[in-house]
Amino acid sequence: MPQMYKKSGGNVWNNKFKTNEKQPKFTGDIYIDSDVLRDMVIYAKNNTTPEDPEHINKAKVKVALWERDTKKGDPYVYIQLEAVPTETSDAPPPVSAPPVNAPPSSVEFDDEIPF
Repeated sequence: MPQMYKKSGGNVWNNKFKTNEKQPKFTGDIYIDSDVLRDMVIYAKNNTTPEDPEHINKAKVKVALWERDTKKGDPYVYIQLEAVPTETSDAPPPVSAPPVNAPPSSVEFDDEIPF
């Protein structure tokens, strides 16, 4: 079975408020699950010796995008984020994909985020 990491996602739409070429073409929201956010903090804290010094204490996030249409036919882009441990990270192991109808996580959220 391939490794599965926790994922979060959101949508972006054409920026209907764009008035010049320097403004973004798309805007939207991404909702990051508390488990993914916690993993990202762990990965960033543990990433102390990356190949590129500019990546010290940064979490790597893979991004995937799909072009879709709403039921009304309006185009939008669906974005999925995946927190992935770096080679130097002592991060938690990947998890199996949860069942489709799995209840929300009952893990307590640590409110002390270091930024």
